Amino acid sequence: MQLKTKSAFCYEGKKLKEEGMTANEGVIYHGWKMEMAAQIQQLSSMLENLQAQAKERAWMTRQQEGELDEKRLTDGLTGERTIFRRRQEAPPELGAAQTKPKRIRFIFDCSASMYTLQYDGRLDRELKTCLMVLEAFARADPARFRWDIIGHSGDSANIPLVKVGKPPKTDGERHKVVRDIVAYTQYCDSGDTTLASIRQSIQEVAKDEADDYFVCALSDANLGRYGIGAALRTNPRVKSAIIFLDKGQESQILARQLPGKAFAAADLSKVPQILQDILQSVLDDNA
Repeated sequence: MQLKTKSAFCYEGKKLKEEGMTANEGVIYHGWKMEMAAQIQQLSSMLENLQAQAKERAWMTRQQEGELDEKRLTDGLTGERTIFRRRQEAPPELGAAQTKPKRIRFIFDCSASMYTLQYDGRLDRELKTCLMVLEAFARADPARFRWDIIGHSGDSANIPLVKVGKPPKTDGERHKVVRDIVAYTQYCDSGDTTLASIRQSIQEVAKDEADDYFVCALSDANLGRYGIGAALRTNPRVKSAIIFLDKGQESQILARQLPGKAFAAADLSKVPQILQDILQSVLDDNA
């Protein structure tokens, strides 16, 4: 095993200081990166392979009404009725270039219950999920995605954590996002604004010009009686879903009641696949 020289330790200490991390924070963050390396790579590969989804206006031929198709005038003389064409939305061809960015918002749970009920590991799972998202998008083509992260707590339904177009660029900046989530869970008032955050996010995301629209919320499951299904279907244009990170029975029940919209992820290894299912979803939100 190769031992590090004194100068190497000094360089690493200086780099951590420049990035705003203590030595202990640096060890923890890089330890999590190593622990989550496979999931980060899985999510990164999925983002790279996402297909274009935006429908384009195209001429549909062989129609029985619309604008006369000059190329089919001869067919009209023989009594053929499908000699018209009209413009309508058509799905892109497989492998077509993505001309607009995908608009994605992640909503992380910064409520007091995430901290006070951390005995089941829910806050750790959320922080590692946040790290996974940050690291995967750091590798993604910035032209293909307009993404941001907000938090929700008893104090607010919209806590800015990562702004659109201003992603964290260093480990120190990414660690600050994780650290901020912990701070909010420790010092916020009790209460839950999950549904308000989802509804507000869906409205805001839908305003952008994008190839596709996604809102993905993370929460504990202390909201089953409040109508999560209706909140997730606020706008059929936006694909929305929620991931529960606690280990309670309510998460499992809600996941069964809302297939394709609610997911239980007490096991972190399942999160990349869940995110892939959400981002590749073609489910009609009105179903």
